[in-house]
Amino acid sequence: MKKNDFFKPVEKPKNASMMTDPKKLEKFKNKQLKKARKTQKKTEQKSETVLALDAQGVKKQPAKSLKEWIFTLYTPSEKRQKTVGEQQPGFQVIKGKKQLHRLWIKATATILGVVLICALLFVFLLPTPVMDWFTVLSAKMRSGDGFPVAFSDAGAPKNLVADGSVLSLVTDTSFLVYNKHGARLLTDTHGYADPVQTGGADYYLLYDRGRTNYKILNAAELLYTGQTEKNIVTATVSAGGRYALVTEAARGTNTVTVYNADHEAIYQYNAAKQYVTDIALNDAGNMLCVLSVSAEDAVYKSTVQLFRLSCTEPQYKADFSDELFYQIYFDSNNTVQFLSAARCGKLDSDGQLTASYDFDGKKLVKSAYRNGEMLVCLADAVHAAQNAILVLKSDLTLDVQIDFDHAIQAVAFDRDQIFVLSDKLYAYNDEAQKKFETTLEAGAIAVQTFDGRAAVLYARRIVLYS
Repeated sequence: MKKNDFFKPVEKPKNASMMTDPKKLEKFKNKQLKKARKTQKKTEQKSETVLALDAQGVKKQPAKSLKEWIFTLYTPSEKRQKTVGEQQPGFQVIKGKKQLHRLWIKATATILGVVLICALLFVFLLPTPVMDWFTVLSAKMRSGDGFPVAFSDAGAPKNLVADGSVLSLVTDTSFLVYNKHGARLLTDTHGYADPVQTGGADYYLLYDRGRTNYKILNAAELLYTGQTEKNIVTATVSAGGRYALVTEAARGTNTVTVYNADHEAIYQYNAAKQYVTDIALNDAGNMLCVLSVSAEDAVYKSTVQLFRLSCTEPQYKADFSDELFYQIYFDSNNTVQFLSAARCGKLDSDGQLTASYDFDGKKLVKSAYRNGEMLVCLADAVHAAQNAILVLKSDLTLDVQIDFDHAIQAVAFDRDQIFVLSDKLYAYNDEAQKKFETTLEAGAIAVQTFDGRAAVLYARRIVLYS
């Protein structure tokens, strides 16, 4: 045995000084306690789906009822001071009014938050046409004092138009809109010399014919005021808010410009050696029909052209010699109908005539158009007071015929009835049977079908008859 074996140094434990130093021992205990608390906190975060234990420590089966699962809250048992090495308390299921009250508070707060978010989306993110639709809808529901309504503050009447559940009136100074309750929804002072209205309750286009000013409105508010470089000849607006203006161009020709709902020019057509008399847009605003008139060898020629706004060239061009067309329309199938002095007709997608109704030499006195159906009043060539009132279906076949032996001042119709303004107000059903006739006050100007009744325009008021 070597000498060094007896004097080999003994290794001391690392924590040997703690046994004799109270401060170091206390510091060690605090460090261990801190480490235990961190471990406990991590365990609690991972235990979000801990199953409740019964008294014997057996795991309970998950609840079979959705209602029971919703109204059951898992909460930790009563807190108490923890020491190093102590086992963590289990979780117990607590049910009662207090937890149910907390659940209802959370649900109410969630619902209010969703409503607030939807309101913000409605205000800031919805497209303009949807916002306009909600504005018009709320205006239509506004209460009023009923009819008759007076407009003595708005000037002399020019034109009355009914569209759904609203009436629009153009006077020499203003544009007015009323709902079926007699409430005035809009009063807009235009100051136009020759105001003309087109469109309906979703979008109206009001322009000054022969001048450069125009406005876009709906039943509740003025949306836009515009001005063209050249004088406006005619105009139209679609149900979606797109609109087209025909303006004068050099040497008696015209320019047709289509605008989107943001009033940006998106399409243009220059009519060379032709005079545009009417235009039409389909409801979607992606198809444009142009009616123009020219003369060759002292003979009128009417030309109908159909354009798709995605193409520069027309889809078709149809010429009708020795015939003067008055108006063109889009029906619900996006096919074109026309009205002339001698007949009304229908064109297919290639511009071919698919249907026609001839007037057999009778004179066209009045006409009206509604959703593909057309009403025409034809006067006898010899006896002007002998009129035939005809309602034609969308395929131009005869639906209703009324023999009327009085001079006709104005006509209007809907799906179920026809109103004729003459020496009296006459009403007929869709089987040509007279429903009633009413003596009117002096000064009746026009009639429209409105809310199942006849709206008659006088010099200072509008009266409903039924």
